[in-house]
Amino acid sequence: MMFRTNILALVGGGQKPKFATSKVFLWDDLSLKCIGELSFKTTVRAVKITKDKMVIVLDNRTYVYNFDDLRLIDAIETCPNPKGLVALNPDPENLVLVTPDKKQRGHVLINCFEKNKKDVIQVHQGSLSAMALNYAGTLLATTSEKGTLIRIFSTDSGLPLQELRRGRNEAIIFSLCFDMKGQWLACSSDRSTIHIFTVNIKLDQPNAIKLSDEEAKVADDGDGDGEGGERRENKKSKFNFIKTILPKYFDSEWSYGRFKVPGDNANQKCTCAFTQDSSHLIVVSNDGVYYKAQIPKTPGNCQIVETKSLV
Repeated sequence: MMFRTNILALVGGGQKPKFATSKVFLWDDLSLKCIGELSFKTTVRAVKITKDKMVIVLDNRTYVYNFDDLRLIDAIETCPNPKGLVALNPDPENLVLVTPDKKQRGHVLINCFEKNKKDVIQVHQGSLSAMALNYAGTLLATTSEKGTLIRIFSTDSGLPLQELRRGRNEAIIFSLCFDMKGQWLACSSDRSTIHIFTVNIKLDQPNAIKLSDEEAKVADDGDGDGEGGERRENKKSKFNFIKTILPKYFDSEWSYGRFKVPGDNANQKCTCAFTQDSSHLIVVSNDGVYYKAQIPKTPGNCQIVETKSLV
């Protein structure tokens, strides 16, 4: 959907797709007609839309179009990308696009349109599983296929700024999402718990995290679910004071808040987002159940305030 407008991008999917999986249809839900169409030779894996750009992800290439006239602006080669990984922020004053690098596993290409700047940085040792940008496009959050760690990077400098631990056990990450203010980061996975972390970053801070290859490997090798922390502070291990002699696992930041998907929906694939005022978490499960939960004022569990079926 193009923000809160009546314009939708539709792609066929499922066992009996209504539309071709290699086509993107722009649908005007007010006039109930198709206003644009793009065809490709391979399956479309993801579509992102801003007010003036449309990004379409294929298995090995990502295309950037001008939204008004569907003029091709850029074609970016990537590594095999069956998950359709891509991150695009909506701020027109600092539009940033992030795609998997075409050559190196665990690397991403950061494309800052307004600055006409492209950089490749390493974010993990292993293959990527999810990525997200904050609204301003200044921060990039990533996870690897192990799903134990979330790392936040500056899109300008490429430096790692914060490292968060989702849990001890490996997990399949379904979604990452910043709130509008860039103060919260939510992560959903197949562990049925959505974790909420505080983003404690000043972009001009001089002491950004710098991981060696060995440290990065140790950090990615961890494996359970995190715990809450202080208000606006993620909890750190109680062994943090001896972090110089213990593995990096003991220097991790754990989640501030958690939302457990209830009952029969616990193992459902979920996507998450925040309300515009950043006070509530929104969760939608794969079987069409909607949840709205209050983010706690002190570290702990989110409380459901609304739930309904969307199908």
